[in-house]
Amino acid sequence: MPELLDAGPSRRGWHRLQTVLQCPRKYAIYTRDKAQPRPTTAPALIKGTLLHIGLAHRYALIQDPDADVYEPLKAVEGMAAKQPNPEVWAEHVPLVQETLLQYDVRWGHEQWEVKAVERELVAHIEDKERGEVYLYTQRADLVVLNPLTGLWYIVDHKTSVRPPSSSAKAYSLSGQFRGYNMFGRGLLGFKNFGGVVLNMLQWPGAKKPAEFARLELSPAPFADKTFQQTIIHAERTIRDLTKLYTDTDALAWPGVHHEHACWTRYGPCKHHKTCEWGPDQ
Repeated sequence: MPELLDAGPSRRGWHRLQTVLQCPRKYAIYTRDKAQPRPTTAPALIKGTLLHIGLAHRYALIQDPDADVYEPLKAVEGMAAKQPNPEVWAEHVPLVQETLLQYDVRWGHEQWEVKAVERELVAHIEDKERGEVYLYTQRADLVVLNPLTGLWYIVDHKTSVRPPSSSAKAYSLSGQFRGYNMFGRGLLGFKNFGGVVLNMLQWPGAKKPAEFARLELSPAPFADKTFQQTIIHAERTIRDLTKLYTDTDALAWPGVHHEHACWTRYGPCKHHKTCEWGPDQ
């Protein structure tokens, strides 16, 4: 039976650190809820997950046409079927499959040499002041070599309801992408690593096809220089607060009470009412 690839999060990635930096209470709730996961129902998350699994299988078969993995469209169906609420996920399968077909039309003649698909990258970040070493990981969607330049790139797939070109700037200081830079330069060296490519798409609508763009991140040398210290700061925050609140509820962790954390561009934080009224909300 063909294999369904793992396109999920890495073991100790940026998301958990980003969350504690955004709001310690949100991190504590996130950690608590991970122990009892609930079925995913958010359309944006479902569609993004299905697209990632389809692209992972597309590039795995480009890398090795004989690989014992699902064809991309079948992989999307397989991923939806394995969920605890498959009927909810199935609603989004046709749109994702149509988007993958349009992706093939747009990028069917790309010249990238595929070197790795869904590869977990691993680093050990040393905190000399505390005498600790922190495991830090990221799962690269795609690693490619451009045969024209001889440079390697880490490619990250991103979806958006907005035109691709208008979304790229939001990622220039993202820890996820600064982390990719750290890994790329550390593993490949400055001379061989070309950078991070945002492989962006806007979902198709009723009267228009999907839009695609491949964009390189703007340079952020100071952010790259200080990124490991950001990792250390976040890990220290987790350890220090865990010691203070070990035997208490997640809601005892401090909240940030900041309008840009409690209310995002997508609407309120999902814990907004709880922080307003308490645990019974």
